[in-house]
Amino acid sequence: QLNRACLGGLDLARQRIADRAVRGDGNVKRLLRNVDRGFERITVGSDDVPVAIELKPSGAGERLLAARRERAFACVQDLAERSQLSRGDLAALAAADALYFISGNRHRARWDVAGLVPPSPLFPRPRIAEALPLLPSPTVAEAVVADYRTLGLSLRAHPIALLRRQLRAAGWLSCAELKKLPNGAPAAVAGLVITRQRPNSASGVVFVTLEDESDHSNVIIRPQLVERQRREVLEARLLGVRGRVQREGEVLHLIATHLEDHSELLGSLLTRSRDFH
Repeated sequence: QLNRACLGGLDLARQRIADRAVRGDGNVKRLLRNVDRGFERITVGSDDVPVAIELKPSGAGERLLAARRERAFACVQDLAERSQLSRGDLAALAAADALYFISGNRHRARWDVAGLVPPSPLFPRPRIAEALPLLPSPTVAEAVVADYRTLGLSLRAHPIALLRRQLRAAGWLSCAELKKLPNGAPAAVAGLVITRQRPNSASGVVFVTLEDESDHSNVIIRPQLVERQRREVLEARLLGVRGRVQREGEVLHLIATHLEDHSELLGSLLTRSRDFH
């Protein structure tokens, strides 16, 4: 299987998996190989965010990169034959949209992978020009949902950016707008929940980090509100928080007074938070 690994810790600047590795992009700076639990992990460090691809069995990623160094891939069949990847690895690459530079989009990539013919040792496979299938390109929203399903992230657009008009009409600020407010100001911000923390030393206080297309917001939820709105605290993926700004210099928190779960706006988008208790 092919899985994403965000090694840079940058939530707003993550990279699509295998993109630069397969294209042989000029930004590729180094290649590290680490065999771990039967997977081969190839880390591609670029000027912004290092990413990793994991291919099983071990050696698949190395073959892919070695073939790309020889020459560019002409098509998915060429990539499959020269890299000797399994159909499962190819399907994972297609699902992760790592083959867009050959096929154009996920739909076409899946079609191309499904039509692959295993090479025969006796009869070379003839190259036959086939008519392009009339498959519609995914919309931005569909592509973002697919990115999150396969990679857990997307660089096309942040999910909240696609909902910004709707959220703004309901009175929700962006994280960047929240940071402009003075100490003590009332505020309402909504974003994806990316972390929840409830340290033993915090006397029942829960710390939540929200993320949108503009920035992050740190939210403090006191024990009384945690008890009243436990479901929103523990289950919301898209959380709206109403409260007051607490600012000390450049450090800003939103002290929550009311929580709203708007996860239904995400539809089929899969998001996960890192929860520490």
